[in-house]
Amino acid sequence: MSMKKWLFMGAVLSMLVNTIRADDEDEEDDDSTEEAAEEEKGSPLLVTHKTISEANVVLGGALKVHVTVKNIGTGSAFDVQLTDSSPDGQKTEKAAELKADETIEIDYVITPKELGQLTISQAKASFLTEQDGSSRLTSVSNLVREEERDERRHAATEGERGFVNVLTSAQYEKLNTKYIKETIMYLIASGLLVFFPYFVYRQKLIQVETHLRECRKRV
Repeated sequence: MSMKKWLFMGAVLSMLVNTIRADDEDEEDDDSTEEAAEEEKGSPLLVTHKTISEANVVLGGALKVHVTVKNIGTGSAFDVQLTDSSPDGQKTEKAAELKADETIEIDYVITPKELGQLTISQAKASFLTEQDGSSRLTSVSNLVREEERDERRHAATEGERGFVNVLTSAQYEKLNTKYIKETIMYLIASGLLVFFPYFVYRQKLIQVETHLRECRKRV
């Protein structure tokens, strides 16, 4: 085989290798572009929170309820439906799209009509992660008074989390008076802890000054 044929075949092989490498690089670029698009798109993460104005309410009084759902994710949630059950029926708030850091809220008032414990249900927010998606996800709120779950004394005397105590006016005043007394005692105890070291310091300082004056008189 002549030298020219060898050179021709080498050139052809080189072209084939370069073509294959270019195709592979194009595929890698396409994959990278898709991954970058997915990362840029992000994903939603909804957090639902529910609060009440007070843990104890007078019969016939007003209990304010506040429900929020916030998207703390990096992408939008779609067809968001925030729902909450109340004695007066279901409360609903909707949003076609809830972008990152956006919030929707529900505010309403409950008027208790019976004494005892009034159950406060958990709110729910359902949503789609994609605009044309079909699978719905659900975010469930906290139980009200959740922060009191470890306070056994409170749970034993004033009700567990997830409940509100409906009281008569007399019961409410008694409970409120008890709370005021406990607050005053706490403030007094805190004051003693703060000022007692200073009081001891002042007494010692007076003793030292008295001793110094007596020493000067002797001199």
